[in-house]
Amino acid sequence: MALFTLADLYQIHQSQQPLLGLCIHDSEFALDPADAANFQLLMKQLFLGLPVQPLLNAHPLIARWVTEVQELVPELFQGRKKLWIDAPMIAPLTTGDTPIFIQVQVNYGLRRGIPRLYEWAIRSAKPTWQDAVKLWAIAVHYAIPPEKLSLIGLALHPVLPAQKLRLQWDQTQQDQTQQWLIQLLTQTINLPVPEVHTNTDYSVLLNLDAIPEVPL
Repeated sequence: MALFTLADLYQIHQSQQPLLGLCIHDSEFALDPADAANFQLLMKQLFLGLPVQPLLNAHPLIARWVTEVQELVPELFQGRKKLWIDAPMIAPLTTGDTPIFIQVQVNYGLRRGIPRLYEWAIRSAKPTWQDAVKLWAIAVHYAIPPEKLSLIGLALHPVLPAQKLRLQWDQTQQDQTQQWLIQLLTQTINLPVPEVHTNTDYSVLLNLDAIPEVPL
């Protein structure tokens, strides 16, 4: 049995030729890696209800990113409803004789029992293969029809305003991503990029206040 994380997949991908049109989560900007790491840590503390104001006062750039996240997805900060942060998801990948599993870390809430993924990072506003793998994994893990899934991405930038994108999933993208993973892990060939469609209609974004409480 083999277990691959996104970091493992990134290393394998890096050993091959770049995939045309593919974006990655690696920062395209001149940025202190500690700022990105501290931002993710502060976001976790914020959702856990821990005091963060001293950190915000000491790091103005991180404070701006947190403010942008709060403004773009205010429903996540209105309390009472559950949001899982960095939850591990493991999905089996059918490749033949050797059992392979993909593990991802996802942020998600539930709407009528259906996960809705959220990502916030210093990244490009374009969809990434990491986004595709996370949506694929959660569809497999929960055995959910892909058409019911979507991901809300918040693309932060050291200078420019943050951008919000909505990635809507479907069976074609699910199958394409699975085939891409199989080929990535079993063959050393150039692969087509898993395509993720962007929907800019935010009128149907998740409102966590309408989500029933779900016990852990």
